[in-house]
Amino acid sequence: MSFHIRLRNIVFALLFISAAACSNNEPGIESLPPQQIFLDAKALLDDGRYEQAADMFSEIERIYPYSDWARRGTVLAASAYNAAGEFEKSRIAAERFLSFYPGDEDAALAQFLIAMSYYELVGKQGRDRANAINALQFLNEVIEQYPDSEFAKSAKLKFDLVVDLLAAKEMEVGRYYLKRKHYAAAIRRF
Repeated sequence: MSFHIRLRNIVFALLFISAAACSNNEPGIESLPPQQIFLDAKALLDDGRYEQAADMFSEIERIYPYSDWARRGTVLAASAYNAAGEFEKSRIAAERFLSFYPGDEDAALAQFLIAMSYYELVGKQGRDRANAINALQFLNEVIEQYPDSEFAKSAKLKFDLVVDLLAAKEMEVGRYYLKRKHYAAAIRRF
């Protein structure tokens, strides 16, 4: 058998295999109703597969925008991304939810998730205080805008923890200056 005939047979075999793989009869996610996608995503969430659940909740918004399922899915996507440790994705989904549904009953949760996306990063960025400052800002918004929500008490506790952490860092810097006999700088930090 010549090289060209073998190559042709291999190409036909690969085309046949790829055509068989593409012709599976499973419907795509686009053909599912929003309620079914939501329930499947909820099952993934309950199973602890947070990032997959979040991605599926986000698909509801992509396929069925402006539906009630998309509204519910967006806030649950933010929550699932937060649980998965994907804080930036969580923040983006929560901000998107608040921009579309600012008066919704889940707005407090979305605002809290934005605050948590910064809070979870406090202390993990070394000397950078930006996440702590942002966490304080958004935790304060939860406390002020949603004082009767279930998230206000937790936001107050976390707010106090971030303030204490920032104070502890200032004390550490003050002690550094004090050891080096830079008294004016130490006093400013204390």
